[in-house]
Amino acid sequence: MSTQTHRQNVNKTADMTKMALMVAMNCISAYIIIPLPFSMSPIALQTLIVNLTGYLLTAKQAFITMLVYLLIGLAGVPVFTGGYISQHPAE
Repeated sequence: MSTQTHRQNVNKTADMTKMALMVAMNCISAYIIIPLPFSMSPIALQTLIVNLTGYLLTAKQAFITMLVYLLIGLAGVPVFTGGYISQHPAE
């Protein structure tokens, strides 16, 4: 295997790892909610992670990352904010 091919494989592996970590961080951050005493709307850490995803990854990678996150949620895993699966809380 040539050096250039090896570097391309390492770069692809690094990109896939970054994307997988961002999906995992997005899933975990959905459970971290900060209630505000003066408002009915709490702050979710997920907002920060979504913006961080857009900053750290390319546009295509960020799109794929968010698409994977949505597909995981649509498959029935309670990864949406507050542990919800669509409109119903996880039981």
